[in-house]
Amino acid sequence: SKSGGRVVDSFNLMPSWIRQMIMIDNESIVELDFKALHPNIAKSIYGGSDTHISHDDVANDLNIPINKVKIEHLSFFNKTPFLMKLSPLYAYYQTREPIMLEYIIIHKQENDYKITSKMLFKKEVEIMTAIIKQLNALNIYVLYVYDALYCKESDKSIVVEIMNRTIKNMGINTYVG
Repeated sequence: SKSGGRVVDSFNLMPSWIRQMIMIDNESIVELDFKALHPNIAKSIYGGSDTHISHDDVANDLNIPINKVKIEHLSFFNKTPFLMKLSPLYAYYQTREPIMLEYIIIHKQENDYKITSKMLFKKEVEIMTAIIKQLNALNIYVLYVYDALYCKESDKSIVVEIMNRTIKNMGINTYVG
């Protein structure tokens, strides 16, 4: 419950280079994940513009390397309001998503600062559960790692289609990329 219901198991804890060697039915697997899922979930929960937040756009806007943006996005929503303000991402959200940022800070001040991450994780689990149920109904079985699914190469197109349709139906402006 501390992680919003996220599943943690030996598969998602193993190094990614080992995961890449796993096969399903003697077939290579592919990783499919959503682009900047948590920032876009945050917009759906806390309100914001209808635009898609991407790591590329944030990096270009702030003129910082994309790897720095990706790493900072992993912790930005789990920080105290004070530490959020020290983050290089703060300027982006203050300019581009001020309503969302204001509501996040108010919510953190009224609750524990970790409330935002818990809500993002909870929504992530809801999304992935809905996707996996649809895939299982089609006899497509996947491996789950937080905001990504691993599937057989031959199932890739149907998995991408269901992931994109589900995320859109849940009102979150992102996609598998």
